[in-house]
Amino acid sequence: MRASDTALGLLARFAEFTLTRCKLIGTWRAIWFLSLTWRRPEPNMHDMTDPARPSGKPFRVIGSPKNSAGRVTRSIARNNLLLELDAGHDQQAMEVSRSICKSNCKPVRRFARTSISAIMMIWMALFSGASPVTTSPPQLKYVAVISRHGVRAPTWNSERLNQYSTEPWPEWGVPNGYLTPHGRVLMKLMGTFYSDWLSAEGLLKSPGCVDSGRIYIWADKESRTLETGSALAESLLPGCTIAVHSRIENGSDPLFDPISAGMAKMNPQMAAGALRDRLGHQPQQLLETDRSAFDALQYVLTGGKIPPKSLLESSGEISISINGKSVELNGPLGTASTLSENLLLEYANGLQGEDLGWGRLNAENLFQILELHTTYADLTRRTGYLARVRGSNLLAHVLRSMQQAVTGHTVPGALGNPGDIALVLCGHDTNLSNISGILGLSWHLQGYQPDDTPPGGALIFSLWRDRNSGQYFVRTQYVAQTLDQMRSATPLTISSPPSKQDVSIPGCEIVAQNRPCSWQVFESILQHASDLAFVSTEAGGSATP
Repeated sequence: MRASDTALGLLARFAEFTLTRCKLIGTWRAIWFLSLTWRRPEPNMHDMTDPARPSGKPFRVIGSPKNSAGRVTRSIARNNLLLELDAGHDQQAMEVSRSICKSNCKPVRRFARTSISAIMMIWMALFSGASPVTTSPPQLKYVAVISRHGVRAPTWNSERLNQYSTEPWPEWGVPNGYLTPHGRVLMKLMGTFYSDWLSAEGLLKSPGCVDSGRIYIWADKESRTLETGSALAESLLPGCTIAVHSRIENGSDPLFDPISAGMAKMNPQMAAGALRDRLGHQPQQLLETDRSAFDALQYVLTGGKIPPKSLLESSGEISISINGKSVELNGPLGTASTLSENLLLEYANGLQGEDLGWGRLNAENLFQILELHTTYADLTRRTGYLARVRGSNLLAHVLRSMQQAVTGHTVPGALGNPGDIALVLCGHDTNLSNISGILGLSWHLQGYQPDDTPPGGALIFSLWRDRNSGQYFVRTQYVAQTLDQMRSATPLTISSPPSKQDVSIPGCEIVAQNRPCSWQVFESILQHASDLAFVSTEAGGSATP
């Protein structure tokens, strides 16, 4: 038996004993007894036998043994009544006692009950084992995963790449821009992790393949994004078929590239002005700030030799130009961004020896070189106006899909159907940078530059329901395999996960005090952040064969 159980038993006996005293000795004596009992040992009690009682049965008296001579006197506070308790007046004393108790014991009972309740509450607060307070954990209801495609081959052809190096770039075995076999394996590993996570949280729980119809995957129509979607579909529910949806019409998908699709119209002057504001009055100073990263990249490309084109000298100064309906950031930073990303792809694809940066690339100088890629992405993809033009449509349809999950009713523009448990969007690093720029999000995973968007990385909005209050809230995270996990194709589980970080949405952390964002606040922030001038009312499509 636990000590807390014993203590509660004693408290219950104490309550019963106090109420019994009330019936015998009246109001003030019960109060006096209750107050003194907790301050000192119980008063002296003894049994006395009245010779005049026919039965010879003893009766109990509170007081000193000196008062035991034949007659016992007790004062009972109610109209200064004095009762003489002897053998000849037992019946009368009991009737008087009952009469007094009828008008006095009720408040004393309330007093005793209140006192005992208070004591028991204090006891349970001090000893939680006596009555543990349990709260149900929140329930995961829906996830929206916005993922970049997996590791791909460079989008530039060899002839263009070789202009900036003194030795040829390696062969990839797939067409330019296509997902590599290693990259597909990595995306299946991510799908396995998502499956373990969603199963552990109870979101994937139906028997057989029932949940396959409640997972909606939408991929951009390029090969690398479609293959990414297929790899995730195969590993989310092994042995089941999950359809991968994409746009079947000609032209770009407005979810992922609304400008090329002709849905969003950028104002070139506004875009150029926004970029100039970010660069400041001395854009060339940016080259000096990143000089060490440029030097590291140049060393890997050339090994100290002279290439056909010098990265810094041939690209000119940093400038902004308007090209038709778009704006461009000229200079060496854009070229350096592409070349550094290609070196990242080599490392993540597991290339060895001379194929890995001509034997001059390692994790340390790669980290330094990637500063060029993230700087360029921050300027051209996260700058406010540019981010809203390219990212508002995608963000708006993600929000509508989550609204549909909350209400359980069809919402125009939502992806998937009411009752779905997951939305997976397979796009590009551009999409992730656009959304982070619109919402002001920031993350920094170990081994990467701040706000980097490596292959297979994803921004996750998870919708939770509080089981006690019924309220919904949203948790935002960024997740990506580490470079070493990608390089070695490390299996992923919830106990051995990819790198991940909780991401704060500006406006949510103030209201929720750094806790997950309430659904109402999250919904309001995304509604105000999305620019309706660049949002279409339609979304969806049919599954690819």
